[in-house]
Amino acid sequence: MKKRGFIQSDSDYFHDSEDHIKLDFCAEGGNKCRNQMALMNEDLLLARRLIENKEFTRGIKLIEEAYNSTFELKEQQCLGCADLFRATITHSLNTMIQDLEQMTKGFLGSKKFLPEVERAKKVLQELKEKRQDKISDNQ
Repeated sequence: MKKRGFIQSDSDYFHDSEDHIKLDFCAEGGNKCRNQMALMNEDLLLARRLIENKEFTRGIKLIEEAYNSTFELKEQQCLGCADLFRATITHSLNTMIQDLEQMTKGFLGSKKFLPEVERAKKVLQELKEKRQDKISDNQ
């Protein structure tokens, strides 16, 4: 049986006590983004728990909020990390979409998850557009 990436309980791959986003190195020591990272990790952990309990809409909303909060990191030295945070959050949403799509397929698949799949895809597209808009604004 295939393990799901995002929709799973505490496992060998992800523990509730672990931060989803970690800072391995920062020339500034991570002082400028430490609080922001804590909020993003809190949102992502809560989103994961909601999704495990099949509260997909609320989980997607928290993922979106975590993504939007990355734009609060505006210092020049933080822009690279903020982009990495966005990529990590987008990857989580992509994984969730793949998991949801798997739940709708096959003999035991349930079509009741299709609205959540569409909502997640819509949010992913909005996040990508927002990122492009921010890049265009900075140029």
